[in-house]
Amino acid sequence: MNKTFDLYVNGGTPYEKNVEVDPAISRRTTSNAFMSLISGNKQPRLNIKVQVPKRELKEQLDLLPDILIGNASLISMYSYYRQILADTLLKDRVDLESTELIHSPFLATFPATADQMDLMKIFREAWIERTKIIRAPEKRDIEYMKTEFALVYQSSVYPLVHLSALPTWLPGDLLVEMKRQEEIAKFQKMKFDKKGILAMLLSPDVEYQPFDMKEVAFNVIGQFCHNDPMAIAIQS
Repeated sequence: MNKTFDLYVNGGTPYEKNVEVDPAISRRTTSNAFMSLISGNKQPRLNIKVQVPKRELKEQLDLLPDILIGNASLISMYSYYRQILADTLLKDRVDLESTELIHSPFLATFPATADQMDLMKIFREAWIERTKIIRAPEKRDIEYMKTEFALVYQSSVYPLVHLSALPTWLPGDLLVEMKRQEEIAKFQKMKFDKKGILAMLLSPDVEYQPFDMKEVAFNVIGQFCHNDPMAIAIQS
């Protein structure tokens, strides 16, 4: 069953009720969206659509956390990441209790990349183009698809993450977004002219950030465990 909810956005603090975001705009008493539009109701509203996922989408959602806020068009990509992460942690390691760093540029940088919508757009477009030339039998091979997914990531956006000229991602900052688009477009054009990502990585015309082991090393413990008092107590 598909449902749509039209909810008003309230102002004030979470403890206040019926506080308008902009008091200068009077809220109409009608709940009819069409009449509200005619009467000039400009109070901000949040349009929420609840849909029952199709079978393929449901299988992908089953691999994700119960609560995940993100772009719906990237669900399949989040799903691939979780599968590769699970394989690395549970299937590919000899000692499951080992906390040694794991060599994986993909796992080490994907979470940060996933927060940057312009980079994810490039990754998604590159992945779509790659899947167009993958044969049907190979598409049914999940292990092959996971390998290809990681390779496409490393050849499309991994170098961009470490580009010196690329400003730090700031959602909502139009100037930063425009500057990033400019640098990304320049990089993509050079990549096309040089006919490959390897030439871009070795090109003297492109400046990257100083190399850091964190770029290629996935930390099993994770950054959020370092400040855990219990973890510190165990180590001591």
